[in-house]
Amino acid sequence: MKFTATTLLALAATVLALPATEVQEKRQDDHAHADICTDANHGGFCINFGLRALGISHCWDFKNGGGIDLTAFNDHLSSIFPHEQGAVWTLYENFGCSGRSLGGIVAPGIDNLQSFGFNDIASSISVVFQ
Repeated sequence: MKFTATTLLALAATVLALPATEVQEKRQDDHAHADICTDANHGGFCINFGLRALGISHCWDFKNGGGIDLTAFNDHLSSIFPHEQGAVWTLYENFGCSGRSLGGIVAPGIDNLQSFGFNDIASSISVVFQ
């Protein structure tokens, strides 16, 4: 069977376009949510926290700003429970998503950050869809 260059290019463009369309339909708003808690096992003070995850990592500090006060979690985070499949969360020791980090956090999450040597350490958080 003989194909022209135009036919091959059209076929390649169709094949390459399929996954992007499928991903776009699954995540229309690209927001990721996680329950974050001051104590282990969904204990203490918890909130459902959401961040935008548009293919690049966005950083959020555990302090007051941007219309939300997260100071209760600064150096007091003990458990995290992501909601969406494909969302990968990272905790950081310092503001600005810097310093020591604990990455690769995916659903269903971590019941006790002490098990990873990161209990009451996080000062910032980021998320990206993969």
